[in-house]
Amino acid sequence: MSDLQFLVEITSKQQVAEDIFEFEFRSVEGGELPVPSPGSHLDVCVSPELTRQYSLTNGPDETGFYKIAVLREAEGRGGSRQLCDNYQQGDQIRVGAPRNLFPLEPAEELLFVAGGIGITPIYSMIKQSVKENNSFKFYYLTRQQSRAAYVAELDKLCGKDMYVHADAEADQRFDLDAMLASPNAGKHLYVCGPEGLIRAIEEKATAAGWLAGNIHYELFSRSDSLVHDSDQSFDLRISDTDQVITVGADETALEALQRCGLEVPFSCEQGVCGSCLMSVEEGLPDHRDMFLTDAEREANNSFTPCCSRANTPSLTVKLPA
Repeated sequence: MSDLQFLVEITSKQQVAEDIFEFEFRSVEGGELPVPSPGSHLDVCVSPELTRQYSLTNGPDETGFYKIAVLREAEGRGGSRQLCDNYQQGDQIRVGAPRNLFPLEPAEELLFVAGGIGITPIYSMIKQSVKENNSFKFYYLTRQQSRAAYVAELDKLCGKDMYVHADAEADQRFDLDAMLASPNAGKHLYVCGPEGLIRAIEEKATAAGWLAGNIHYELFSRSDSLVHDSDQSFDLRISDTDQVITVGADETALEALQRCGLEVPFSCEQGVCGSCLMSVEEGLPDHRDMFLTDAEREANNSFTPCCSRANTPSLTVKLPA
């Protein structure tokens, strides 16, 4: 959760697709809510122990409130179930200020791809692009039409520039190669959805000649385990206090820090959001996050304790300010 927090009221809750619920938040305490930029997300304090990130769907003219859409994941980690099942219109909840790890950059041409609930940040980007009269194409990939949120609203915004493909209702698989076949230096790709889809698109886009800097994506969650059977224990030296904490083979560094009473900001606990990022002063991290760029990983001066480990017997790190 960000340091800046707001107590908000759920002024609207409605189901917008199968297992997907839209929440509108307005400030309880008065004052203006910070205006989000396209691609921003909110940290939502679902319970005192549980904070989760949900992308904002707000367009450029939608201010004074926040809107998110949440997929209720029956087999998820619990945040979406709690929010969808336990919170109703009129209830109050705490949220952080909008943060943007998936910003929309100026481009001559845009290609938007949303997989399932990955529509949420893409929706805000499309609203911005329509307002600015930007050239774009939009592909909405889903398992079933009933599980696709905002189709009617997006059709009004996009018209002929929108393509919807539902795997379970189509005669053949969607052709990713055809979608990615025309890269150029002024064309940028934005994709959000399941990890498998993002990795497939990234691989195919690179093979098709897309520039690495023109491929942008955001993951909501990751599919792999954070702790592996082959993991070894290592020492984590805190430069601020010279304290040495042994991280067990069966725990994350974040869990070890918490076990020893050290407070580290965190949110997703999956190496996706970057909330827990620490500076490395000595040692080599075993990067397992999905937040750092390749260049940042090669620099080896940052560490995400929620998922990453060490390639050396110890790491010396600095606690976040």
